[in-house]
Formats: sequence, structure tokens, C-alpha cells
Amino acid sequence: MSQEYLGEEPGGRRLMVIAGVLALVVAVGGIGWWSQSTADSTNATLDIAVVDVQDQAATGEAQVMGTLNYASPMIWSTTVSPDVRAGLRRLVQASAADVAERLNAIRDSVADAPVLPWQADLARSRDRVLGLVDAYVTRFHRISLDAGRIGEVMGEPKPVAPALPRASSA
Repeated sequence: MSQEYLGEEPGGRRLMVIAGVLALVVAVGGIGWWSQSTADSTNATLDIAVVDVQDQAATGEAQVMGTLNYASPMIWSTTVSPDVRAGLRRLVQASAADVAERLNAIRDSVADAPVLPWQADLARSRDRVLGLVDAYVTRFHRISLDAGRIGEVMGEPKPVAPALPRASSA
């Protein structure tokens, strides 16, 4: 009696339940799609970053060592003025700073890669890639501060790229 008074049809409650269930299924499906597409995008960013950081580091080492090889005879020469030698050391340091800057651009792209709160494996992978990039940035930054440390820095073992398992969205 009260349902008729409110204008509700006898099957109206069932339709509301069905509509609610359908809305819930669509919402869960949408969240699942969003989660997976975020994971796929971030995984691609991490894969590219690992390759890019290693390429940039190898190219950077060649760049810094090439600059050092060019400047070395004059850096160590006693016939060259101290100002010229200092300028050549700064040239080597600037070369290393340039490499560190390029590596920082890679770091920024990795740090900006989205990870959803429930994607703990993906967050760990991102952290490992950030660690790799930071290790290389630190190497070149140390040379950029003191060209005299180049032998020490280049003699250290190179950072090792992490194995990146495919993190799922779950």
C-alpha cells in the first residue's frame, strides 16, 4: 500500500539493485583497466630508463675521458700557467656536470612515473631504477666537483642495472 502511494512499481526495487550491480561492475572494470594501463606505462618508462641511463653513462664516460685526454698534457705540464691548468680542470669538471645533468633528466622521468598505492612491486622497481640513476649521477657529480678524483671514480665498479620483474597492477 505504501509502495503504491509513493509511485514505486513492484519490480522497481529489483531494477535498482540490478542497476547498482551493473554500476559496481563497470566501476571495478574501470579501476582494473586504469590500474593495468598505469602499470604498463610505468613498466615501459622503467625499461627505457634502464637502457637510457646505461647508454648515457657509457657515452658520458667517453666524453669525460676524451676531455681529460685532450687536456691532460697541459694539465700536468709545468710550462703551462696555473690559470690555464685550472681552466682545463674546470673543462673536465664541466664535462662531467653535463653528463650528470643528462642523467638527472632521466631520473626526473622515472620519479614522475605514476605508481598507484596498491602497486607495491612496481614501486620497488621504480625505487631500484632510481637507485641506479642516482649511483651514476653521483659518479659524475663527484668528478664535476674535483677533476682530480677522476681516476678514483672511474676505477670503482660501475653500478649494476636491476632486474625488473613485470609488476602487475594487483
